[in-house]
Amino acid sequence: MLGAQAKQRYNRDEALQATARMEDGVAESHELTLGELVGEAELGLTILTGDLGLSTVIMNVHHSDLSDPTPWMAPGTLLITHGADLARSTADAASYLDAVSEKTAALVVAVGECLDRVPPEAIAYARRLGMPVVEAPRTLALRDIFSYVYHSLSSLDMHWLRRALAVQSQLLDLLVEEKGAADIVARLSDMLDLAMVLFDADGLTLAVARPTGPIDTDAIWRAVADAGFSGGPQGVLEAGRERIYVRPAMVHGELTRVLVAVVPHAQVTSILVDITLSHAQRLIGVSLLAEREALRFRRNMTSALLRDLLAREEGAHEFTEKLSAVGIDIANPWRVAVLGADRPDSGPGGHAERQATDLWQIVDAVEGCLHALQTPALVTVMKDVVVILAVFVEPGREGVRRVFEQVHARAQECAATMKISLGVSGGWVGPSRPAALFRQAEEACRAARDGAAATKDVVLFDEVDSKFRLLGGQSPDALAAMRDRLILPLTEHDRVHHTMLIDTLRVYFRNGMSVRETTKELYVHRNTLYKRLGRIEELLGLDLSRMDDITELYVSFEAAELLDASAQAR
Repeated sequence: MLGAQAKQRYNRDEALQATARMEDGVAESHELTLGELVGEAELGLTILTGDLGLSTVIMNVHHSDLSDPTPWMAPGTLLITHGADLARSTADAASYLDAVSEKTAALVVAVGECLDRVPPEAIAYARRLGMPVVEAPRTLALRDIFSYVYHSLSSLDMHWLRRALAVQSQLLDLLVEEKGAADIVARLSDMLDLAMVLFDADGLTLAVARPTGPIDTDAIWRAVADAGFSGGPQGVLEAGRERIYVRPAMVHGELTRVLVAVVPHAQVTSILVDITLSHAQRLIGVSLLAEREALRFRRNMTSALLRDLLAREEGAHEFTEKLSAVGIDIANPWRVAVLGADRPDSGPGGHAERQATDLWQIVDAVEGCLHALQTPALVTVMKDVVVILAVFVEPGREGVRRVFEQVHARAQECAATMKISLGVSGGWVGPSRPAALFRQAEEACRAARDGAAATKDVVLFDEVDSKFRLLGGQSPDALAAMRDRLILPLTEHDRVHHTMLIDTLRVYFRNGMSVRETTKELYVHRNTLYKRLGRIEELLGLDLSRMDDITELYVSFEAAELLDASAQAR
């Protein structure tokens, strides 16, 4: 393993080489790598796994000490932790590393709070998983890592946006100068460092530019024609060792030209390639392309911001400024909502992929609805639900309900074949305990889905029935087991003997076990009530003067009621 000075020298050289490569041409990657973060950020970070993963691209950053933070992480995340699981035992460390390795670009361990150094066994296990491990000194404020990565990702997106606009300007200049197709293809090839071909509608090669040697235009045309001249939804074909970008040019609905870029799989391609080809395809819509890129940039950043915020169990004061920058002021009342979409015909065979596509379509619909309602909000997908953070100038419950009922209606319209359930947390002001509000919204969403509240599709946490809060997290099998243990014998006895034990129990519990109020509602003598309660004790082997027994019977009764409500909702 490299010594500390050798590691830092290696990291610095790697980062400098990466910087030099980026300045050579647009085909090279401008993405933030682990080597740059360790070697150039001057944060005092030390790589513990040698040269492993120095070229790994960092796409997000997340701080968590949970044993499994992956539900709040996106792939390519720089995960920061104090290493509580690494400090417990070798087995716990291995379990933790297994859990996070798939989505983690690199693991940063902040020493000092839970451990003085990362255990060598954990480092060796991380190497076997192919996951780099970095040590952050105890003197480093973790917000400095967050700041560096956030600014790098922001700069990356803005770099591509500015570069794409510059390329578009050059292409427009060629048109103004009345250059021919051959000149446009040659300029595109030079700017992108890619082989370019322009075909007519019959497959005739009109222009070709090949910076990397000869290409088989006949084979390319056959692949493009077999794909219907579109390259699929993304406009990209995979052909052996090459990737083919396809851009058909239509005039009055008729195919006239097909522009193709050929990219070797070994070569790193960028957002710039896609944007430039799309612009060359029509040479109009510059403002639309800029708007699309700005939306993608904002969605990437706000999604990561929302995930990180809702994972915080304590105060999240450091997020206030970031939220304000995207138009969210949590000094005003705000709530979290969870929107679930259940497909009635859910089953094997691509369901997960369809579900993900549906959810992002719902995100677009929800964002449009909230914008029309002038309600500042962040919306993203987390696992299999849509999550919303919304700010309300008028925090009253009825106003909140009206907004989310319209959101629900718009989402249901967007996904007509799915059942949309929406749960809303309690209101809050300020950055305290956002994870708790997220859990409230999840609980309210379950209540909406299971029909355990008065309003079936949109449920505010404030309105969730107490029995659902007690039992709503239990599986249907667990609820059925509670019901069958004590309630089923009474139901069967009532059926066979035409008694009223279940109705008596329902009124008895509803009146807080008051004999006077129960007999009054049932129109029976107190001795009759005592006989019925005695029969219940006899059948179930309980003593209703014991708190444990009465509690068990009450919970079983509420489980049965909850199952009945869910069945009726379906």
